[in-house]
Amino acid sequence: MVHDIAANDIDDMLIYIKSQGYNLTKNIARGILPVAATWDTDPSDLANITDGDQSTETGEGVHAFGGAANAAYITIALGRKVSGIVLVGMNAKVSASTATFYVRQYDGAAWSYGCSGIVSISDATYRNKPILPVYISNAEQIQIYFYASGALTLTAKFRDITILEVLL
Repeated sequence: MVHDIAANDIDDMLIYIKSQGYNLTKNIARGILPVAATWDTDPSDLANITDGDQSTETGEGVHAFGGAANAAYITIALGRKVSGIVLVGMNAKVSASTATFYVRQYDGAAWSYGCSGIVSISDATYRNKPILPVYISNAEQIQIYFYASGALTLTAKFRDITILEVLL
């Protein structure tokens, strides 16, 4: 299951995690090569998403939505089941209407959207769109997944995906 965590709850969440005897690891996504799918033009330089360097980013990924639909995503295969916190940094713009992006997870049997849309994009110029922390549980893969509310062209550049594993 994926859970929304409000930005003002991050400190409380970290305090709670530590009070329960859990620790957070370093970024376990670092060095994993993400995969782009269903883009009209895939973002280039995908390794920049998980290089741990906030100053690097991918090239533009572009996807034209013909109407309300799900499509365009980035996937990171974790290689084992992971519970933790996902953070995403990206710049995005749309030509019209609104696109929303989600973090979803695959547990080995099914994809789940345990959380509502995280960030809506309705700007015609690039805007920095940091994602709120999202908790994942027993995920083998995660996706940054886009939904369009109507016909539009989405353009996005990704800076970073960080996954902090929660350990006992």
